Amino acid sequence: LSIDNQLTEIYKKMGVCPQHDLLWDTLTAAEHASFYCRLKGYSDATVHKMVKQALASVSLAGDCDNFAGSFSGGMKRRLSMANCLVGQPEVVYMDEPSTGLDPGAKHQLWDVVEEAKKTKSITQKKRTRY
Repeated sequence: LSIDNQLTEIYKKMGVCPQHDLLWDTLTAAEHASFYCRLKGYSDATVHKMVKQALASVSLAGDCDNFAGSFSGGMKRRLSMANCLVGQPEVVYMDEPSTGLDPGAKHQLWDVVEEAKKTKSITQKKRTRY
């Protein structure tokens, strides 16, 4: 695809999970995923289904109407991963997605990543030790 005239198609194929959560305390989990889905250019007709699927993939379906400000650190990271995975992108970029998580939350997040690897190309930044 060409970045000159096919950016919408490129955005639909990519997901990005940055090191730091890009979340707003006063938005619900579903509102976050919906926002990121719309950024990728999806229509209202498909957004609800994609949001439901993304939140279920990170075990947040039961928390879809809860505000992100009430989430634990692990839940926020899983929501960031849902935002990254919404719309079923083919390529996912992650920058140290489990940094700062307790062992249980880290394990749960990596289970999500392992499941996503089955259908996506995933690139992650590894921590450099000096």
